[in-house]
Amino acid sequence: MKCLKLACLIFIYSLLSVYNHLTFAQGVCGNEYFEQHVKLYPNYFSEYKSFSQQAPIHNQRAQSADLITIPVAVHVLHTGEAIGQGANLSDKQIIDAIQYANDLWRNANGNSLDMNFQFCLANKTPQGLPSNGIVRVDASHIANYKELGMSYGGVPGANEIVLKNLSNWNHDYVYNIWIVSKISKENIAAFAYYPLGVHFNYDGATVMYEYMSANSPTLAHELGHALGLYHTFEGSENSCPLNDNCSNQGDKVCDTPPHVKYDCELTQCSSSPDVYNSFLNIMSYCWQRILFTQGQKDRAYSQFYSTVRKNLMNSKACQIICDSIHTQDIQYACGNSKSDTVVNIYTAINGCDSMVTQITHYNPPLNLQMDVDSLSLTNQYIFHSDTNQLSGNFMKWYVNDTFMMRGASFIFDVKDGRYYVVKLKGENACGLDSIEYIIDRTKPTSVKNQYLAKAIHVYPNPTDGDFTIVLNGAIQGNYSMMIFDELGRVVAIKKMDVIEKQEISTKQFLLSSGVYQLIVLKDGFPLESIRLMLK
Repeated sequence: MKCLKLACLIFIYSLLSVYNHLTFAQGVCGNEYFEQHVKLYPNYFSEYKSFSQQAPIHNQRAQSADLITIPVAVHVLHTGEAIGQGANLSDKQIIDAIQYANDLWRNANGNSLDMNFQFCLANKTPQGLPSNGIVRVDASHIANYKELGMSYGGVPGANEIVLKNLSNWNHDYVYNIWIVSKISKENIAAFAYYPLGVHFNYDGATVMYEYMSANSPTLAHELGHALGLYHTFEGSENSCPLNDNCSNQGDKVCDTPPHVKYDCELTQCSSSPDVYNSFLNIMSYCWQRILFTQGQKDRAYSQFYSTVRKNLMNSKACQIICDSIHTQDIQYACGNSKSDTVVNIYTAINGCDSMVTQITHYNPPLNLQMDVDSLSLTNQYIFHSDTNQLSGNFMKWYVNDTFMMRGASFIFDVKDGRYYVVKLKGENACGLDSIEYIIDRTKPTSVKNQYLAKAIHVYPNPTDGDFTIVLNGAIQGNYSMMIFDELGRVVAIKKMDVIEKQEISTKQFLLSSGVYQLIVLKDGFPLESIRLMLK
């Protein structure tokens, strides 16, 4: 199956090979001229030469389960453009480019093998502040940057260290990637420093903005250099690279046969059947760069664990921010409990387990109360309800099932001869409740009289205007009489003496013939209501 798969790749590749010079016609990797460049930095050059000449380190072969996550920070060194224009790439462009690099390193398309390295944008700064791992800096004020770009290999341009110091995060915290408007040396698209045993402030990858995209393997290629991988044509300029000792010559990997830089179909440098491991390799210059090899994976692991790159394993830059404060989750429930319920639970927050203190407040079931004040002199009733349980906005008053108003109190005028059902309805999260109060005025009010030994009588009735009120067994007090017309209006009020018989004349009140209601009161309290008819 592997052979068939490789054969298919070779066939497809041969169809596309006519384009094999197009990819780097516009830009090549600066690591092709790496030694020329780093000679400008004597300390790095010395360390690099010493480190690269050491005998290769052969750790245990990288296992598929050994996934390593490397946090990165991307520093966009633009020249004043709006976000999404020119070198000032949008967040999405950067995120997509990193995702494509991850797809190549993790073999998302199934063309290669999983290198078990992945790269994540930091989610917080070295100071612990929230971040998306992307920093934007207007570098247009740096000498020569706007005109020439970042200097490389001694070609005039803006000073590399000055530019990188505009934004440069701790190298044990993230791997730094700088996006630039251009690189001064002709046709350079990107470059990256190889890992060493000590830190250098300018370590990281530099990529021209045009090559930081979701369809360019440039970033994946430079991350290969960051983990110690060389070009598959390493050591070849115009002739085949040496390959007598494959682990210490050429690209120092034995399953990527040597070839000259633009040998992308055939090569005189190797007759190995694995030659397409080089032609299709992400670390080549060929058109279709889609794979890594097991040998490259082993070397990347060895380089990671034997250089300062291993310090990135301890970084918290991509660690999910967990809830360390123990969030309080306030809930409400219905019940008669007078105390809150407090429960500590563990739940997933932002991808990790966090303790949440869940506090439940209990609301008692709704139990409406009604107070009634009756003002008999005006036939007016005043209703009140308790607002401790429910806001007045959620109380509704009805009379005979007709909605009257909302509120905690309600004033209602009644008329004789009628029957009223006053209802209060309320609703809250704990349910519904209602309460009724009945007012029956369909017959003369007959108040059980605790002040009189016998009933009150009026005669004659009907009358032509003069009549007598008999108070049998009256008890000492202030007595009065009120007469109401059929509309409930007060038409006559008269103070009465405490005698058994009180003669009353209505003529002074100028009452017309009709039906009236006569009420006798003691100390303002109604004792008896009698229907009175005037001729």
